[in-house]
Amino acid sequence: MDKRNCKKGSSRNNFKIEQLEPRMMMNADVVLDDFGDNISNVSTTVESALSEVDDLQLSGLGLDESLDSASAYFSGVGSNIQSLISTALENYRDALPEGTASVSLAALVSGLNTNLPGQLPSNIENPVFSASDNDTLKLDFDVLAA
Repeated sequence: MDKRNCKKGSSRNNFKIEQLEPRMMMNADVVLDDFGDNISNVSTTVESALSEVDDLQLSGLGLDESLDSASAYFSGVGSNIQSLISTALENYRDALPEGTASVSLAALVSGLNTNLPGQLPSNIENPVFSASDNDTLKLDFDVLAA
């Protein structure tokens, strides 16, 4: 064996194995307690969104002159949405087997739609939960004037 072949062979097996990062499998289910805790923010979020359009003059749309802001026109809708979601979740959790901590988003959507309250909050009609892009809970509804 000559020197050239010996050098070639020894450098070919000269490598170092590096540690790989551990992979974690994430659970995509909705944790019901976390979801329930976040419902308390719904009212604030809705009222904040309405206050963003408070400068919108609704009188030009043929509405009463005194109703010149979105938050005045949709008064209380934030707390009504919060109440609707909270009641639907409570009804759904009561129907689940005891000890259920999380469910898939599809099961949550179906369960919330099935367990909507019999008496809807004022100025909310036709609520329907859905999962947009299979990763976001969405609530569509009609709003009546306060």
